[in-house]
Amino acid sequence: EDRPDGAKIEEFRMEMRRLASQAFHRASFETVINNLQEHVTKRLWRLVVLRACLPVHLQALKDYFLLGRGDLFQAFIDGTRGILSLQSGEAAE
Repeated sequence: EDRPDGAKIEEFRMEMRRLASQAFHRASFETVINNLQEHVTKRLWRLVVLRACLPVHLQALKDYFLLGRGDLFQAFIDGTRGILSLQSGEAAE
């Protein structure tokens, strides 16, 4: 699901309000922030890696830009075959 969990958001909001209403305690603050970070990290992982198929897109970029499958390099060789077959003096003319 793409929509954020409303109950979880409300839970974090209430935790932040609770922290704001009392004296600052570093351990309590860090616990809330770490829980929020864990929730956001898991959600981003599901959306970006699993739902949006990030590994597939990264592999496509690798194949194209880093010549992972050699298609671009092969197209370059095919396109320059005529120039490469000329004698060095002929290419300069």
